[in-house]
Amino acid sequence: MADEKATAEKKAEAEKKAQKLLNIIAKKKELEQLRKDMSFTLEALKGSDHAITIQDCQALFDYSKVLYEQRDYKNAEKYLFNLKEILANESAQHNELIVQVFWGLLATSIINQKPREEIELRSLRKLKDKIKEKNAENSL
Repeated sequence: MADEKATAEKKAEAEKKAQKLLNIIAKKKELEQLRKDMSFTLEALKGSDHAITIQDCQALFDYSKVLYEQRDYKNAEKYLFNLKEILANESAQHNELIVQVFWGLLATSIINQKPREEIELRSLRKLKDKIKEKNAENSL
């Protein structure tokens, strides 16, 4: 019983921290418009009324991780996919978070039994590139 309460509290706390991005994702029409305008990026969201920061992205990742740990793979995948879109054009400055997002997205896609064709080749390439970048940094 205590474990269930602690788990629920952890989820609620993570959800609260991720609320800024969760609010954007929940508004389907606004989200569609941001995508259409090519404004569903960290750079565009930083400068908008939403004032999204990399900390907000980290909070959404943390919330997705909690969902994953609680075996809510479908929602974890949904939020990781949105986060992937937001961070897609980010530089090596946020490399660790980006790699974690892509690994999480790959894991949830497999667990959710997505057909191989649906696991985006672009995501796999991006993950490969980020791993190479990280290895190059470590060899210096």
